[in-house]
Amino acid sequence: MKRTVAIVAGVLVLTGALAAYFCFWVVPMPTAQQTAAILLERDARRGNPEAQFQLACVYESGVGIARDMERAAHWFRAAAEGGHPKAKNALAFFWFRGISQEARSTEEALALLREAAQQGDPTAQENLGFYYEKGFGEQPDWQQAVKWYTLAAEAGMPDAMVSLGNLHHRGDGVPRDEAIAVALYRKSAELGNARAQNELGVCYALGRGGLAVDHAAAAQWFAKSAEQGYPKGQYNLGLAHLNGGGVPRDETAARDWIRKSAENGYADAQAVLGEAYERGTWGPSDLKLALEWFLAAARQGHLQAQYNVAAYYVNGQAVLRDLTAAAHWAQIAANRGFGPAEFLLGTFYDGGVGGLPKDDAQTLAWMRKAAEHGFARAQLFLATRYREGNGVQADMRQALYWFERAADMGDSEAQILLGNIFLQGDGVPRNETQGLLLMRKAADQGHAGAQYNVGLFYAQNGNFPQAV
Repeated sequence: MKRTVAIVAGVLVLTGALAAYFCFWVVPMPTAQQTAAILLERDARRGNPEAQFQLACVYESGVGIARDMERAAHWFRAAAEGGHPKAKNALAFFWFRGISQEARSTEEALALLREAAQQGDPTAQENLGFYYEKGFGEQPDWQQAVKWYTLAAEAGMPDAMVSLGNLHHRGDGVPRDEAIAVALYRKSAELGNARAQNELGVCYALGRGGLAVDHAAAAQWFAKSAEQGYPKGQYNLGLAHLNGGGVPRDETAARDWIRKSAENGYADAQAVLGEAYERGTWGPSDLKLALEWFLAAARQGHLQAQYNVAAYYVNGQAVLRDLTAAAHWAQIAANRGFGPAEFLLGTFYDGGVGGLPKDDAQTLAWMRKAAEHGFARAQLFLATRYREGNGVQADMRQALYWFERAADMGDSEAQILLGNIFLQGDGVPRNETQGLLLMRKAADQGHAGAQYNVGLFYAQNGNFPQAV
């Protein structure tokens, strides 16, 4: 949520008597900011809401005087009680964040923020829209988000334009309309908003909202966003240089922009930088640095990075092998439905490692989740268990179902096993054509066992040229 910090402008001149006093006693002259604070406090104590608000902003920012959040909260409350909308917005922000002893409940903060928004304060309107969009422990209220973002956008708030554009893009609270989203992004981008510039770049790159795909235009908007320090814009500009999208392909520029984005905290960039260090994309491979960047991304909730960290702990790469730590990161990613992590967690329950008990029910539950999320190794695991009746009642229909799912995903082991089932008629009618087709798919992927089996099949059937 945004805060509005006022800037006390102008040059305040001391009276001659006051200046003489300071000179006579050789006391350091107060700065302009200190003088401003003195005069603001005089007016604030007289009950002037604007002075109270300005004084609170001075204490909050700590410009020229010692920062004091308790005094800031005190004067924001005084100004808010005098009806000052910006002070209400600021005080609500303090209450939401639990800043100072003035903190109140979320309900009281929301009520105060709504008062400020209803008085027409654009920042409060934008903040109220943000609150309704995110829900914060409750269900989002898309209609209310649209209402308040619209009012803030009409008042010229660039960030509100972007947020409203995102709602139109997703169809949350309004009919999905990418053309309206693009128009809002463009208006905000032309006002210099870095977030909007990045979003408009994405629209050009993907051809959204009636725009023709234009990688050059996309790169131009990414550059405007990146140069303002916006991490997503930096990341997208880095990818443009990496892929030659609208700009010359330039590995050095790609690395530099992605690194800047990562250093500015963007999780996707951190994960990509981790992969680059792992693979040695931009220099020698460095698994220790790779793990550091994967951890940075994982702590922000990046699923692939969380799985990668778990894998590093399993394999003891750049860190001591620690199956408990591996299980911790696998559990986090698995709880959010990431198939590879669900599979890994299932193997931990299957082996009773990582501080987890050996548990067939948990093993099968996590493997099924991973399989249903399209992870071929989990599909093959289930197929094998159902075929063998290992930890579950044998069920050839279930086994065939999961073998076929894994084979369709391109898993060569599943293709070989299912091919053998058809070639041998194991629980199904014998079908040499289907079995050979599956074997050849695995062989075409370079699987040596499949290549041998295909050659053997042709030799046994007298087709020696094909066998060779």
